[in-house]
Amino acid sequence: MDPATLATEHTGARGFPTLAARTDLPRRVGALLGGLLAELHRHFEGALARSLDELENSLFARAERAPDNAHQQRHFEALREVKRARAQIAPGFFAYLQGNLARTRTLDENAGPQPISAGEPAPLRLVDSAVLDETLALRDIAGRAEIRHSEALYLLGHRMAVIGATPVPSAEELPFGPAQLVAAFSHGMSPLELAPDARLTALRQFEQTAFASLDRFYGALNTWLEQQRILPNLDFQANLRRQSTPHAPAASGAARTDAASATPASAATLPPPLPSFSAPPPPQPPPLRASTAADAPAVMFDDLRELLGERRRLEGEDAATADTAGSVSGDDLQAALDALQRRAPAGSAIRQDSEYLKNSLLVRLRRSGAPGQPVRLGGEHADTIDLVGMLFDHIATNLRGGNQARALLTRLQVPVLRVALEDKSFFTRRDHPARELLNAVAETSTRWIDEEADPALLSKLQGIVERVTDDFDGNVDVFAELLADLNRHLQTLARRAELAERRHIEAARGRDKLEVACETARAAIRRVLDASTPDPVARVLLERAWTDALALSALRHGAGSEEFRRRVEVAGQLASDRGASAQDLGARQVLERGLREVGLHEDDLDGVFSGLAAPPAQAAEASSRLGETLESRQRLGGTPAATATGTPERMPLSDAEAYQLAQLRRVPFGTWFEFTANQQGERVRRKLAWYSPVSGRCLFLNQRGVHGGDRTLDQLAREMVRGHARIAPPEPGSLIDRAWTAITAALRRHVAPAPAVGAIPT
Repeated sequence: MDPATLATEHTGARGFPTLAARTDLPRRVGALLGGLLAELHRHFEGALARSLDELENSLFARAERAPDNAHQQRHFEALREVKRARAQIAPGFFAYLQGNLARTRTLDENAGPQPISAGEPAPLRLVDSAVLDETLALRDIAGRAEIRHSEALYLLGHRMAVIGATPVPSAEELPFGPAQLVAAFSHGMSPLELAPDARLTALRQFEQTAFASLDRFYGALNTWLEQQRILPNLDFQANLRRQSTPHAPAASGAARTDAASATPASAATLPPPLPSFSAPPPPQPPPLRASTAADAPAVMFDDLRELLGERRRLEGEDAATADTAGSVSGDDLQAALDALQRRAPAGSAIRQDSEYLKNSLLVRLRRSGAPGQPVRLGGEHADTIDLVGMLFDHIATNLRGGNQARALLTRLQVPVLRVALEDKSFFTRRDHPARELLNAVAETSTRWIDEEADPALLSKLQGIVERVTDDFDGNVDVFAELLADLNRHLQTLARRAELAERRHIEAARGRDKLEVACETARAAIRRVLDASTPDPVARVLLERAWTDALALSALRHGAGSEEFRRRVEVAGQLASDRGASAQDLGARQVLERGLREVGLHEDDLDGVFSGLAAPPAQAAEASSRLGETLESRQRLGGTPAATATGTPERMPLSDAEAYQLAQLRRVPFGTWFEFTANQQGERVRRKLAWYSPVSGRCLFLNQRGVHGGDRTLDQLAREMVRGHARIAPPEPGSLIDRAWTAITAALRRHVAPAPAVGAIPT
């Protein structure tokens, strides 16, 4: 759909201005605004539909889990209301946002995007706690998104300033900023008669679904405006100090008017891009301290700071962060972090990186500080935030994408950061309570929680994290107490896993013995059938019932026992002369006993012997009746009665696979393997608890003692040769130790000077 058509869509809906009515706008400006509206529709038509679909699924799931009929009825009523009026949400959403665009370049100072509210503005509405809750939720959702997409919003704000011939708007004032998007969705829901809790559920679902791809939306807007030559060379400097100039310099109103009203062909009238800032050439890094060897897991905080500072200088970042003059005090920083720690909602999935935390802190510190006073983090504080952020980033890379413990680890970052800011021994002491608890939660999440997580363990971890966020006020004893609690729970899980492993091994050995016995019986019957030409009745009985009687005898007494030998003899008599064997008292007794053992009852036995006694002329009919009698009986080992199975033919192995198979036969039980779980290359760990030296069937279990998939040694050898499986490498030290080692090594590689051309490496 072209921008002109979209510009007139939903015109006048609910009293909002439209682009079609703005005939006073320059043609270039109108075309740019129409293009932005087209991008909005292109992205959010599908995102809105997905949000509402997920909202309906969520309401239905809540109704199913409701504790009583009253709650269930309330959720079903909300679901019916969403289904009834969902078609009205999108028109209201797009009309609201088109109204924001249509107010561009108006003379009315109050004609810009409306502030976040839970409905029509009225002073007394804030008395209603439900309205206040929704207003706070709207601001909370918008605030998280503004911090998460600060770079894209910075670029979009400067470009919208050029189009609108205004100063650079704040993120809240941007026509398509997160605050306006969530306010538009709230407005779109106004025709729905929903209870306050259902409206909050809808807003959270909109955030989870529609805002999940917000980076692509803002990227598309900036890319399109760049293609239209609106500040095509604009660059975002993430660490640029702008305290002295809160707003970047904007072009004059006349220049912006000319730029935006120019035709596409007149690119020369566009204003020059904002000045770019380049860092001076980076100095050569000084020699590193001897204590920062890459293989030392416990490194000194000062060494890490030195490496971090060298990386910043090499990347051209502002080195003035080391100056603590005028920076936030430690007490103010702890107070801001305490507020962030307390307001973290349970199960929230927010970003973990240090940049996000820095921005969150600065936002909170600016709100609590004096108006207009610059706010900056001191060098040591900023370095601590960066290093703790790197630590949590490294931990996150060890978790699978779908791991449910990610959100729990995220909520630990603020308390751990508060500890690190006050006590630098966190970086060096392996037995530091906060470090030990973080390591325990991280390793538990990595080892014990996989694609089939234990709900009880997740609940335990959630309770521990909630205790930390609720109780930690600077005393690290809470970490030690919770660590002891978690260790007790893990010891219980380990004992359960050990018992489960024993049961699995016993069952696997039993199945292996049964399979060997069945194959022995099948081989004996094949020899009998090859030695004679039995009629249909005898063949049906031998293949569908007597094979199981032979297998059961081999399983109980062995293939060399007298009973097994006698049953093989009876099989030969049946194949040679079924009628005579049925009249032989000894053979009949052997048949009755063996058939009873494999599950045939009195009526079934009468049918068997009636078929054996049938004359040759009625053999076909008798074999059919006998087949029907045996049809419904479950075969020994679970094989259907109608199927006479044999051992599947093994596929030949390549030389590399045969060599790998020989190596695998030397691997001891209890060895851990890693298997590729998906196309993204994520791996899962499984323990080789047992394998059969006869059949080659392997028993793999996860950390909790749960069966982890069926494989044979042949299949495992093929997977290893193809790179889809490997023996898990040893992991020296704790996860936190390995994380610091990896972070230190990465920083050293980053700051190490490149060798001169022609230099011989030492």
